[in-house]
Amino acid sequence: MQLIKISHIPLEFEMKIEHPKLEMRQAKAQVQMETQAGQLRIESENIKVRLDTYEARRSIGLKTSGDLADELAQKGKQAASEATAQYAEIGNRMAQIHMDTTLADAVYPRLIHHRDTALVFLPSVGPKIDWEPNQLSIDFQPAKVSMDPKLVSAEITYVPGSMSIEIKQYPKVEIEYLGEPRYVPPSANPNYEEKKNS
Repeated sequence: MQLIKISHIPLEFEMKIEHPKLEMRQAKAQVQMETQAGQLRIESENIKVRLDTYEARRSIGLKTSGDLADELAQKGKQAASEATAQYAEIGNRMAQIHMDTTLADAVYPRLIHHRDTALVFLPSVGPKIDWEPNQLSIDFQPAKVSMDPKLVSAEITYVPGSMSIEIKQYPKVEIEYLGEPRYVPPSANPNYEEKKNS
Protein backbone atom coordinates (compact mmCIF):
# COMPACT_ATOMS: atom_id res chain seq x y z
CA MET A 1 0.00 0.00 0.00
CA GLN A 2 1.38 3.38 -1.11
CA LEU A 3 1.33 5.88 1.67
CA ILE A 4 3.09 8.85 -0.05
CA LYS A 5 2.07 10.62 -3.24
CA ILE A 6 4.68 12.90 -4.82
CA SER A 7 3.41 15.37 -7.44
CA HIS A 8 5.64 17.62 -9.59
CA ILE A 9 4.10 20.90 -10.71
CA PRO A 10 6.07 22.46 -13.60
CA LEU A 11 6.86 26.10 -14.20
CA GLU A 12 4.05 27.99 -15.95
CA PHE A 13 4.70 31.35 -17.62
CA GLU A 14 3.17 33.62 -20.27
CA MET A 15 5.30 35.41 -22.83
CA LYS A 16 4.03 38.50 -24.68
CA ILE A 17 5.92 39.70 -27.73
CA GLU A 18 5.17 42.85 -29.68
CA HIS A 19 6.96 43.10 -32.99
CA PRO A 20 8.65 46.37 -33.98
CA LYS A 21 6.75 48.48 -36.45
CA LEU A 22 7.22 51.54 -38.59
CA GLU A 23 4.36 54.00 -38.65
CA MET A 24 4.19 56.52 -41.48
CA ARG A 25 1.70 59.34 -41.65
CA GLN A 26 1.42 61.46 -44.74
CA ALA A 27 -1.31 63.85 -45.76
CA LYS A 28 -2.57 63.82 -49.30
CA ALA A 29 -0.60 65.90 -51.76
CA GLN A 30 -2.49 68.77 -53.33
CA VAL A 31 -2.20 69.95 -56.89
CA GLN A 32 -3.69 73.26 -57.94
CA MET A 33 -4.38 73.26 -61.65
CA GLU A 34 -5.49 76.19 -63.77
CA THR A 35 -6.53 75.74 -67.37
CA GLN A 36 -6.80 78.52 -69.92
CA ALA A 37 -8.68 77.61 -73.07
CA GLY A 38 -7.10 78.15 -76.47
CA GLN A 39 -8.17 81.13 -78.51
CA LEU A 40 -8.48 81.51 -82.26
CA ARG A 41 -9.04 85.02 -83.54
CA ILE A 42 -9.76 85.54 -87.25
CA GLU A 43 -10.14 89.00 -88.70
CA SER A 44 -10.97 89.48 -92.36
CA GLU A 45 -11.39 92.58 -94.46
CA ASN A 46 -13.10 92.36 -97.84
CA ILE A 47 -11.56 93.58 -101.05
CA LYS A 48 -12.06 97.28 -101.70
CA VAL A 49 -12.62 98.60 -105.23
CA ARG A 50 -12.88 102.31 -105.90
CA LEU A 51 -14.28 103.23 -109.31
CA ASP A 52 -13.95 106.88 -110.38
CA THR A 53 -15.93 107.65 -113.58
CA TYR A 54 -15.76 111.41 -113.26
CA GLU A 55 -13.46 112.01 -116.24
CA ALA A 56 -15.27 109.38 -118.37
CA ARG A 57 -18.67 110.98 -117.74
CA ARG A 58 -17.22 114.41 -118.33
CA SER A 59 -15.85 113.33 -121.70
CA ILE A 60 -19.34 112.37 -122.95
CA GLY A 61 -20.97 115.52 -121.64
CA LEU A 62 -22.32 114.29 -118.33
CA LYS A 63 -20.92 117.04 -116.18
CA THR A 64 -21.57 118.20 -112.68
CA SER A 65 -23.28 121.50 -111.94
CA GLY A 66 -19.95 123.02 -110.91
CA ASP A 67 -18.28 121.92 -114.17
CA LEU A 68 -21.23 123.27 -116.19
CA ALA A 69 -21.05 126.62 -114.41
CA ASP A 70 -17.31 126.88 -115.07
CA GLU A 71 -17.72 125.82 -118.70
CA LEU A 72 -20.58 128.24 -119.34
CA ALA A 73 -18.63 131.07 -117.73
CA GLN A 74 -15.64 130.26 -119.94
CA LYS A 75 -17.84 130.05 -123.03
CA GLY A 76 -19.46 133.36 -122.11
CA LYS A 77 -16.07 135.05 -121.88
CA GLN A 78 -14.98 133.48 -125.14
CA ALA A 79 -18.24 134.45 -126.89
CA ALA A 80 -17.89 138.00 -125.63
CA SER A 81 -14.32 138.17 -126.90
CA GLU A 82 -15.28 136.66 -130.29
CA ALA A 83 -18.27 139.00 -130.62
CA THR A 84 -16.09 141.99 -129.81
CA ALA A 85 -13.53 140.88 -132.40
CA GLN A 86 -16.29 140.19 -134.96
CA TYR A 87 -17.89 143.55 -134.48
CA ALA A 88 -14.50 145.21 -134.69
CA GLU A 89 -13.74 143.38 -137.95
CA ILE A 90 -17.15 144.22 -139.44
CA GLY A 91 -16.62 147.81 -138.42
CA ASN A 92 -13.24 147.85 -140.13
CA ARG A 93 -14.74 146.38 -143.31
CA MET A 94 -17.57 148.85 -143.27
CA ALA A 95 -15.03 151.60 -142.85
CA GLN A 96 -13.46 150.45 -146.14
CA ILE A 97 -16.66 150.80 -148.22
CA HIS A 98 -15.27 153.78 -149.92
CA MET A 99 -12.38 151.62 -151.20
CA ASP A 100 -14.41 149.48 -153.66
CA THR A 101 -15.88 147.36 -150.87
CA THR A 102 -19.59 146.90 -150.61
CA LEU A 103 -21.58 146.35 -147.44
CA ALA A 104 -22.35 142.79 -148.52
CA ASP A 105 -18.65 142.04 -148.88
CA ALA A 106 -18.02 143.35 -145.41
CA VAL A 107 -20.80 141.29 -143.74
CA TYR A 108 -20.94 138.07 -145.90
CA PRO A 109 -17.77 136.26 -144.69
CA ARG A 110 -19.11 136.24 -141.15
CA LEU A 111 -22.47 134.82 -142.13
CA ILE A 112 -20.97 131.63 -143.54
CA HIS A 113 -19.83 129.12 -140.93
CA HIS A 114 -17.45 126.36 -141.87
CA ARG A 115 -17.93 123.23 -139.79
CA ASP A 116 -15.21 120.59 -139.48
CA THR A 117 -15.97 116.92 -138.88
CA ALA A 118 -13.91 114.59 -136.72
CA LEU A 119 -14.19 110.95 -135.58
CA VAL A 120 -14.24 110.77 -131.80
CA PHE A 121 -14.60 107.70 -129.55
CA LEU A 122 -16.76 108.31 -126.54
CA PRO A 123 -15.96 108.25 -123.76
CA SER A 124 -12.50 109.44 -124.57
CA VAL A 125 -11.25 108.72 -121.01
CA GLY A 126 -11.81 105.44 -119.23
CA PRO A 127 -12.83 105.13 -115.57
CA LYS A 128 -10.16 105.28 -112.90
CA ILE A 129 -10.07 101.99 -111.01
CA ASP A 130 -8.24 101.68 -107.68
CA TRP A 131 -8.45 98.59 -105.48
CA GLU A 132 -7.08 97.09 -102.30
CA PRO A 133 -6.80 93.31 -101.92
CA ASN A 134 -8.66 91.46 -99.18
CA GLN A 135 -6.85 90.87 -95.90
CA LEU A 136 -7.03 87.92 -93.54
CA SER A 137 -5.26 87.81 -90.18
CA ILE A 138 -5.25 84.72 -87.96
CA ASP A 139 -4.08 84.85 -84.35
CA PHE A 140 -3.95 81.53 -82.52
CA GLN A 141 -3.07 81.16 -78.87
CA PRO A 142 -2.78 77.55 -77.69
CA ALA A 143 -4.35 76.34 -74.47
CA LYS A 144 -2.31 76.71 -71.31
CA VAL A 145 -2.24 74.48 -68.25
CA SER A 146 -0.45 75.66 -65.11
CA MET A 147 0.12 73.24 -62.23
CA ASP A 148 1.18 74.16 -58.72
CA PRO A 149 1.88 70.98 -56.70
CA LYS A 150 2.06 71.22 -52.92
CA LEU A 151 4.15 68.35 -51.58
CA VAL A 152 3.62 67.20 -48.00
CA SER A 153 6.48 65.62 -46.08
CA ALA A 154 5.88 62.23 -44.53
CA GLU A 155 6.01 61.74 -40.74
CA ILE A 156 7.74 58.44 -39.92
CA THR A 157 7.66 56.99 -36.38
CA TYR A 158 9.57 53.86 -35.35
CA VAL A 159 7.98 51.81 -32.58
CA PRO A 160 10.50 49.29 -31.16
CA GLY A 161 9.45 45.77 -30.32
CA SER A 162 8.94 44.56 -26.76
CA MET A 163 8.89 41.23 -24.95
CA SER A 164 7.44 40.54 -21.49
CA ILE A 165 7.40 37.30 -19.47
CA GLU A 166 4.83 36.76 -16.75
CA ILE A 167 5.27 33.71 -14.49
CA LYS A 168 1.90 32.23 -13.71
CA GLN A 169 3.17 29.41 -11.53
CA TYR A 170 6.52 28.50 -10.08
CA PRO A 171 7.69 24.88 -10.27
CA LYS A 172 7.19 22.85 -7.10
CA VAL A 173 7.04 19.36 -5.71
CA GLU A 174 4.04 18.35 -3.62
CA ILE A 175 4.32 15.39 -1.25
CA GLU A 176 1.05 14.02 0.03
CA TYR A 177 0.77 11.36 2.77
CA LEU A 178 -2.02 8.98 1.92
CA GLY A 179 -2.10 7.01 5.17
CA GLU A 180 -3.74 7.86 8.45
CA PRO A 181 -1.87 9.83 11.04
CA ARG A 182 0.16 7.94 13.62
CA TYR A 183 -0.35 9.04 17.20
CA VAL A 184 2.22 8.48 19.82
CA PRO A 185 1.09 7.32 22.21
CA PRO A 186 -1.84 5.70 20.42
CA SER A 187 -4.18 6.91 23.07
CA ALA A 188 -3.76 10.42 21.72
CA ASN A 189 -5.93 9.44 18.78
CA PRO A 190 -9.40 10.87 19.32
CA ASN A 191 -10.87 7.74 17.92
CA TYR A 192 -8.83 5.57 20.19
CA GLU A 193 -10.62 2.79 21.93
CA GLU A 194 -9.02 0.66 24.52
CA LYS A 195 -8.99 -3.01 23.87
CA LYS A 196 -10.66 -5.01 26.52
CA ASN A 197 -8.77 -8.00 27.79
CA SER A 198 -10.74 -11.14 27.91
